[in-house]
Amino acid sequence: MAIPVRSARFDSDEQELTDVLQMNLPYRQHTLFFQWLYRDNPAGEARAWVATDPDTNRIVGAAAAFPRLMSCGSDEALGYVLGDFCIQPQYRSLGHALALQRACLDGLSASSPVFIFDFPSQSMLAIYKRLGIEVNIEMARHAKLLRADHKIAERVPVSAVARGLSSVVNIGLRLWERSRKQIGPQTIAVEEGPWGEEFTRAAKKWSPAAGVCVLRTADYLNWRYRKHPTQSYELLAARHGEALRGFLILHLAGENCVIDDLLAQDDQVCQALLAEAVALARQWGVHTLSVPWLSTHPGRHLLKQCGFRPRESHPVVLLPANSDWYLTSGDWEG
Repeated sequence: MAIPVRSARFDSDEQELTDVLQMNLPYRQHTLFFQWLYRDNPAGEARAWVATDPDTNRIVGAAAAFPRLMSCGSDEALGYVLGDFCIQPQYRSLGHALALQRACLDGLSASSPVFIFDFPSQSMLAIYKRLGIEVNIEMARHAKLLRADHKIAERVPVSAVARGLSSVVNIGLRLWERSRKQIGPQTIAVEEGPWGEEFTRAAKKWSPAAGVCVLRTADYLNWRYRKHPTQSYELLAARHGEALRGFLILHLAGENCVIDDLLAQDDQVCQALLAEAVALARQWGVHTLSVPWLSTHPGRHLLKQCGFRPRESHPVVLLPANSDWYLTSGDWEG
């Protein structure tokens, strides 16, 4: 039996919608996130579609799209990152999932967004396949080992020997990194923010070279990173005198660290920012520094030069797929 799908009305649907999201996507505190994620986005309110029980009209599924101001060459356009897709267990079927995702995509197409992207789970891949959407691009995690303690402990059962080997290898890793660190004309330091309009001007100047990407305006950066409900981020700014030359954003994830954003005027500044991120991560006692990166973006060669190596990867849906995209870990946040 088909289930009706309609546009969500946040003023009246918020409690019921967050309840359904919490039951089916428990990795996030949806009540805490809802205002920030759905309503306070500087690019505009989120859009969502809900599947309802035909007898009770209760919400039994949801699909959301979060707006992003996109840079595409010399132009700017509206885009959406898809997320928060779920259906209550007793209503789950491929037919219902297709109807819900089709309503979402058709609804977005009706308002003429140029760009749509998604980081789908494995279960969503079958839905995209049935919708005739190719999923042939991946986001690969590029990793740089900073401490060898865990790796050596996995292979050396005697703890005293493992600790001794780890000390030697860790010293070697630090010395190797120092020998590669380049000194440039810029200074790099943590900047607490709020980040001002110079970031908007810089993003508009540098983004065309990056490809199709989220336009990292000051409003977006402050909303996405400074006002995040639960996660703390650090921003490293590269400057030549007072002039902004690039920035990198990262956060701690247990004993590891993830680079969420990176944008600069050229590769030399990017390399300097990555080197400074490595130094900061070492101060924090981080074991592995990671940078998720699109498999099709040429910047992956820069990561290789800086000692990062590809590890596991995840599928990415890009519409249109034939554009040159630049996405970062920070774009995963729906």
